[in-house]
Amino acid sequence: FPQIFIGDTHVGGCDDLHDLESQGRLDVMLANGR
Repeated sequence: FPQIFIGDTHVGGCDDLHDLESQGRLDVMLANGR
């Protein structure tokens, strides 16, 4: 499965990305590039 990185930070897979979004952390990570 594809692995997702934001900057140099390994996020994980699609489920992990959705978890970050539901926790409100994805926008912060994208804004900071990590």
